[in-house]
Formats: sequence, C-alpha cells, structure tokens
Amino acid sequence: MSLCAAEAALAVPDYDGDGATDADCRPLDPNVHPAAPDRPDLGITDSNCDGVDGNLATAYFVSPNGSLAGSGSKDAPFLKVQQGINAAAAAMPRRDVYIQGGSYDDEHLNLESGVSLYGGYIAGGGRNLSDTTITGTNLLPETVFADGATGVVLQALKIIGPNVPGTGASAYGIRAIGGSSLVLEAVQVTAGNTIGGAAGSTGGLGASGTSGGCGGLLGVCDSGSAGGIGGPGQGGRHGGKGADAPTATNTNGATGDAGVAGSPGPGAGGSGGSCVTLGCLDRNGGNGSDGATGSLGPQGANAAFSSNNAGATWSNGGSGPHVAQAGGSGTAGSG
Repeated sequence: MSLCAAEAALAVPDYDGDGATDADCRPLDPNVHPAAPDRPDLGITDSNCDGVDGNLATAYFVSPNGSLAGSGSKDAPFLKVQQGINAAAAAMPRRDVYIQGGSYDDEHLNLESGVSLYGGYIAGGGRNLSDTTITGTNLLPETVFADGATGVVLQALKIIGPNVPGTGASAYGIRAIGGSSLVLEAVQVTAGNTIGGAAGSTGGLGASGTSGGCGGLLGVCDSGSAGGIGGPGQGGRHGGKGADAPTATNTNGATGDAGVAGSPGPGAGGSGGSCVTLGCLDRNGGNGSDGATGSLGPQGANAAFSSNNAGATWSNGGSGPHVAQAGGSGTAGSG
C-alpha cells in the first residue's frame, strides 16, 4: 500500500485537463497534446507534440540537400518537390509535403487532390517560414499546374514562373483549370516574361514606274516606237516585333516599331521602236523608271497581360493565426 501511494504521488498532474500528462509538451494548454490534430499553420504551433509543425507520421519531406533516392522521411528527404507530390498522392490515405527553405529550380509541379504543400521548414524538422522558392522550367508555360485538383493548400511559398519561349505564348506562375480548388496562404507568385508579339506583315507593293523613252533614229520618234512601261515597285519590309511584357507590373508590352521601307522595284526594258523611214536604224525604247517605294509594314503586336476567364474566387483569411474562442453555456434541455 505504501508503494502504490508513492507512485501516485510521483504522477504528473493533468493541469489543463486534456487527458495527457507525461508526454504533454504544453501542460497548461488544453489544445496542445499528443492526440491533438496538427495541420501546419503560420503560427508554427506543434499541436501534437511530435517535434514538427504538422504531423510527422503523415508527411513527406523535401530538401535542397535531399536525394532523388531519398525515402521522403525527415532524415532522408526527397530532392525535388514533385517527388514529394508523387509519393504523397500514392499513399493511402494521401499525405502532405513539408518543404525545407531554400531554392528549387527547374521544377514543374502537377498538383494532386488532397496533397498540400507547406514551405519554411528547416533541417531537423523545425520551421521558421524562411524563403522557400520554386522556379519553373522555361520549356513549359507555368511553374505550378492544377487540373481538377481539389483540397490543396499552398502555404509559405514563393513561386516564380518561367520565361516562356515562342511568340504569342502565355506565361503563368500558377495555372489552375478544370474546377481546381486551391487555398493560398502567405504565397507570393510572380509570372515570367513572354516573348514579344509577332512581326508585322509585309508592306504593299510600290507603284509601277513610268514608261520608257520612245525608240527611233537619232532620238527622233518613229510611229509606234514608244518604250515599254516601267516595272512594278518592290514590297516594303515587314513591321518590327512587339516588345516583351514586363515582369514587375501587370501591364502590356510596348508596341513594336514600324517596318523599314522596301527598296524600289527596277523598271522594265522598253520595247523596240518601228522604223518607217528608208535606211533608218531600229532603236529599242529606253528602260522604264524604277517603281515607287513599297509601303511600311504594320507594327508588330505587343505582349499583353490578361486575367480574362480566370473564374477565380479570392478570399482574404486575415492576418495572424486564428485563435479558438470558448463557446457560451448551453441552455437547459426540455423535459
């Protein structure tokens, strides 16, 4: 009986009434205990006392110092963010991806339903919301792509879109289609540059040159000996290419310069004059004059910024972490 009394005296009291004692990392906070739900939050609260902001047992980790052959654990993280997404989507039930701060270049992320991405982690599992930057590859139009992906949270990430090659192409930081549903928390998105608009078309032909001089003997025109008409003018050159759209502001690129004028076309040779005087010598008519200069090509199209047909609903979650408030007392039940 004395031994039992001694053991009872050594037990840690449950001060906050959450049912946890020895393993309770915050014994005075009833919302923090080993059995508490723990989704990563901007307040960086380890609600379930497992050593990370989030759930250590149901997440994959990614690090700039990870490996393509990693297991995705905290101690053997993946190297690429897409590795984490693929593994999390294949898990039953699906998991989340915790991304260590740093730079992840040449990525193209295909989001999956129920797989959320959380940045700002540090080696060892801690979190300080440091810069986690994901940059896309220039071979594709966006860095993050979602097609019908729902229940996805992106948190504490900096996403930089690729510079997209090809005239007339579009560039995105995040592109979500097909009824996708994403929540962005403390996410900074920057779209890349696009190439300037297409060059203008070729200018119109210049006017034909005037007729050549008449043929005849010693400069005297014989009947029907007029020279041929001048040749047609050459077309103007095409217009200049439109300017690129700037990255820093959501504005259109400047309009391209007009095309340079084409060279004038050469005149056609005159036809031979006819001789009606005995003993005269035939003479060919003189060449027609050069054709007029072709018109300028039109200006090239500019690269445009647009949010047409986005169909998005944006919600501001407010600043700072949300604090749970206790409800009031319920009314008495009826008989």
